[in-house]
Amino acid sequence: GLASYDGRRSAVWAEGAGLVTRAPRRSRLVALVQRFVEADSWAASRAFLERHTVLLSDEAGDVLTDLHALASARGDSAAARTFEAHRAVLRRYRELGATAFDELIAPGVPAALRPGWLAAEAAYERYRARPSRAAADAAVHAVMAVLRHDGFAAVPAAARAGMHQAAGTLLGERFQRHGGSAADLDAAVSCFTAAVQELADDAPDRPSYASALGNVL
Repeated sequence: GLASYDGRRSAVWAEGAGLVTRAPRRSRLVALVQRFVEADSWAASRAFLERHTVLLSDEAGDVLTDLHALASARGDSAAARTFEAHRAVLRRYRELGATAFDELIAPGVPAALRPGWLAAEAAYERYRARPSRAAADAAVHAVMAVLRHDGFAAVPAAARAGMHQAAGTLLGERFQRHGGSAADLDAAVSCFTAAVQELADDAPDRPSYASALGNVL
């Protein structure tokens, strides 16, 4: 997750795919690796990995090694760091299982809040993968428990904003798609507002968070 390197990545992916066109299985791995790396959060990357465990194979590790080498050769240090981070987390997952992602998903989250935070992230990803009223209810319950936790104020601001944003998204979708009540919409507005207020004016995520707020007003 957290694929923050710039538009040159498309050239790296294209060149990486070109290296494996004569090997259909490896070509499919390149596509899976790309989706794993470009997931929008580490929680999303973990959920994708658990649906596509072929990413734990040595062959998938080799794909990331090749992509890392291509990015390095192009002088794209940001992409190279991203590929290395994802290669490293796959190695740790083979050793530790799902807990390999815990520090990445919940950096700076107090120990007392971490289990609930990880549960909320997992519930949110389950909803995203298979939206339903039951999944929305479970995710809303888990996320709201985090927002109400005594330790939430000690979480870094960007992470607090992200959790507020997730809550707003879930509440808004429950209202719009799954027969939720008007109270869900009011709560979504409150959560999106809190997400925007948590961030500095120049924070990269602020425009998208402000847009989400505008969409429910």
